[in-house]
Amino acid sequence: MRRMVALVVGLLGIPSMSIAVEIQLIDNSGLKYFINANISITTSSASGAMSNATYTHAVAASTVNGGTTMAALSDAFDGFYAVIVNGTVYANNGPMAGKPPIGTECPGPNTAMNRQVVFNPQTIGNLEVSRKVFVPDNDAFARWNNIITNVGSGTEHVIVSTSCNLGSDAATRIVTTSAGDATVTIADTWVTTFDNYTPSVGQTTTDPRLGHVLQGPGTVNVPLKTISFVNGNDTPTWSYEWDLAPGKTAIVVTFVTGQPSKAAAAAQAARIVTLPSTTTQCMTPTDLSQVVNFCALRASGGGNQSIAPLGTTTALGGNDPGDATGTWSIVGGGTGTFSPNANAPDATFTHTGGTGPVVLRWTITNGSCAPETADVTVNITFQPLTVTKAKINLNFAKSGADTMSWSGTLPVPAGFTTAGQTVAFDLGGVQQTFTLDAKGRAKSGSNRLRLKVRTKHRQVAAQDAKFTLTMRGSFASQLADENLTGDANVKPAQPRTVTAIVTFDGEIFRKDEPFSYTARAHKSGHARSSS
Repeated sequence: MRRMVALVVGLLGIPSMSIAVEIQLIDNSGLKYFINANISITTSSASGAMSNATYTHAVAASTVNGGTTMAALSDAFDGFYAVIVNGTVYANNGPMAGKPPIGTECPGPNTAMNRQVVFNPQTIGNLEVSRKVFVPDNDAFARWNNIITNVGSGTEHVIVSTSCNLGSDAATRIVTTSAGDATVTIADTWVTTFDNYTPSVGQTTTDPRLGHVLQGPGTVNVPLKTISFVNGNDTPTWSYEWDLAPGKTAIVVTFVTGQPSKAAAAAQAARIVTLPSTTTQCMTPTDLSQVVNFCALRASGGGNQSIAPLGTTTALGGNDPGDATGTWSIVGGGTGTFSPNANAPDATFTHTGGTGPVVLRWTITNGSCAPETADVTVNITFQPLTVTKAKINLNFAKSGADTMSWSGTLPVPAGFTTAGQTVAFDLGGVQQTFTLDAKGRAKSGSNRLRLKVRTKHRQVAAQDAKFTLTMRGSFASQLADENLTGDANVKPAQPRTVTAIVTFDGEIFRKDEPFSYTARAHKSGHARSSS
């Protein structure tokens, strides 16, 4: 029933590790995993599988009647789990087979010890297969990255299956699944098992309770193809099947967690399947984008930014999409362009129009997985526009009879030249650009602008120059967005706000001007600012 004894046990970080049969790593719950390294067998204990999992201290182990007893649970697994690719066991990948020593990487945040065991590649047909086994020091699980690369010139059909021996023999029991029952199907994302309680050990069991996490929720690129977890059988197996294009890499990720109780195993499995940040430690963006049985790659962006109108942000800070596709888009609030292009994670954004805030979205698309998004808000910091008086009259019964008059001040720098200066107005969507003459006057049809710039000894000093603007035309459709409408009587006067944007001397000014508005349905409306 129980497992073979290793001839040599190596602790991670000890110089003799290269000849170790097992590499031991302990998670933050104190469960020690024995990872098979330099062995030459092709069973469920092959390269990268585990021969055992044992607590380093006593834990509150659950008992048959719902109580607990303190015990150092041990002896999980008789070999968990070997991987088989297209019918060939991934095996013999240590120095005993003439390959380099097994490597390690990725120091844990709470220890100085590397947390990930890196196994040598093995060629299986036109596929290069390797494995990485990770045990965190800040969470309670073990993770396998089964990495398959198509090194051939054509598409390869890939079948990845498992060989496992839980060591619980006929006492193996299915506790629950992600569906909430004890019947395991390919739709389940996780399943929990344990070695059944036995009277000889006081109605408890000496083995850790196990949670097996096999695939992510929702639509993934490669879901489970087959699975067999049943009571009384300690050799469960499952498989994945897909086509892999030449030059492409796919990663099948699975987890196991050992816990003191059945409830804790289920809770941890349900947590792991959501991929909290601890579960993707020591994985690069490219790794995450290549995972096929989870939607592992998330989207993130840099912080919000503020820029001047028509200005450019710093890098937007989208995360690396790896082998997936990432694209920036404008959700709303204005217009603009991305440089060098919208697919660059660290693109910058140049504002070209709108008052903002401009919401930008980084969207990562990875095969069948639902798109992942992250938003960055760009606030547009306009210079304040001074408005002293404004009036809008709308004639809903006669075309071209609407009028506007606005007055206020614009800042003029010393040495300013009036002739040829352009002034652009956007008054609630009513737009007009003027070109001033030497006296600060401009005309466009029935629209007139006057900018009164004072001079002294023929020199222009810095000043706030008064402007007056009168306009006549059909404005009702543009101002409808400002809730100035002729569709109904508006009595008594109701508050409205019209946003005025003025571009002058290379600067953009903005004022949200409050108005008191009254209207007669389909005949006329009057708005006067309360400035």
